[in-house]
Amino acid sequence: VEKPSVWDGKHWLFIGDSIYVDGVHMQNHLANVSSPYMIGDELGMLVFNASIAGYKACYFYDLIQALEPQLNPDYAGDQSYYSYKNRGTADDHTEFAGNIDVVSIALGSNNHIYGTNLGTSLYNATYNRWKDNRHGYLEAVANGNTTNANDFHAELQLLVDMIRDKYPAVPLMLHSTLKRIVLTNDDTAPDGKKPASSGNNSELDAINGNNQTLADFSEVINKVAINYGCPYVDLTHCCTPKTSMERLLWYTPNGDGVHVNENAHRYRMKPIIMEQFREISPYEGVIPDASEETI
Repeated sequence: VEKPSVWDGKHWLFIGDSIYVDGVHMQNHLANVSSPYMIGDELGMLVFNASIAGYKACYFYDLIQALEPQLNPDYAGDQSYYSYKNRGTADDHTEFAGNIDVVSIALGSNNHIYGTNLGTSLYNATYNRWKDNRHGYLEAVANGNTTNANDFHAELQLLVDMIRDKYPAVPLMLHSTLKRIVLTNDDTAPDGKKPASSGNNSELDAINGNNQTLADFSEVINKVAINYGCPYVDLTHCCTPKTSMERLLWYTPNGDGVHVNENAHRYRMKPIIMEQFREISPYEGVIPDASEETI
C-alpha cells in the first residue's frame, strides 16, 4: 500500500503562463498534461491552475483580488482553457474559496517577450509609487505608460505582496523562466543568444528588444525569492536541449522554442518542482517517492 502524501487533499494555486496551460484546455499547445496537473495527481492535491497565455505578472493583479470570498469560474470570460480544477474532476473550484495551502508563481516569459524593463533593484521608485495601488500600475501598463510602469522587479514584488497579504501563512514558490531553444542547426550556439541569421521573430528570440535574456529575468525572480524568503524553483536550463535528440524529445512536434511538450513537463520539470514540495512541506511527515510502499 502506498504511503499517503502529506499534501493529499491540499489546494495548490498555480499562477503561470501558456507553458503551464495543458492541451486539454488550450488545444494549440502541445503539452497534453502540464506539470502542475501531474504533480497534483501524484500528491493528491486539487490544482487551481490560474495560468493564462500571454499574461505578464501585472495582468494577474485583478484576478488575485477576485479570488475571495469565492472563486469565480467565469472570471476568464472567453478563455475557455482557463482551468479552475484538476483533471478529471468537476466544479471543484468551489472548494478553493479561502482555502489555499500552497501557491506557485511561474511568470516572466511574457514580460521578456513584451520588453518589460528588468528594473534596477528591489523596493525601487516604481515599487514605491504603486505599492498601494496595484490596479493603477495595471492601468498604466494597459495605457502604454512605459515611464512609470515598466519594471519587472517592481511588477513581481507587487504580485508577491498581494499573495502574501491574502495568504500570509501559505508557502509561496517562485519559479524561474525556461530558457528557450535556439532554432538553428547549430547546437553549440551560445547560451541565451540566438544567431541573427536565424530570424528576427521577437517571440522566438532568446534575447528581446532590450538585449535581455530569459536568464536575466530568472535572476530577478531569484532575487525576489531570496528577499521574501520563498523557495526558488530553478527551471532555467532544465529544458535547454544540448543535442538534437533532446530537442526532438522535449519540443517536437511544435518546435516553436516556447512551449515544451509533455515529455519535458513529466521528465524535466516535474522532478524539480516535486523536490521543492518535499522541502517546504508544512505538515508532519515527508512526501514519499511514488515507488515507496509500506507493508
